[in-house]
Amino acid sequence: MDNKICPHCGIEMSQYQGLTLPDTTPSAGDIIICAACLNLSIYDKDLNLTKPDESILKEMPKEFKEDLDLIIKNLKKQNEQR
Repeated sequence: MDNKICPHCGIEMSQYQGLTLPDTTPSAGDIIICAACLNLSIYDKDLNLTKPDESILKEMPKEFKEDLDLIIKNLKKQNEQR
């Protein structure tokens, strides 16, 4: 993956790991969590990271949002232990 910039905090992100297939590359519409600020970003059609708009977040299935919240909660705990 080419380096991408987090649209929330500006950190350069150079890793992508799919939840179901770890050795995948990102596709348009994929969601990524920034390891630095823990905000969600979405890959656009050019594979640039963008902030998700409210309509995208509202359209996510409840179970998927809950899974993302759990992942972010666990990442926060890991960051606090460092």
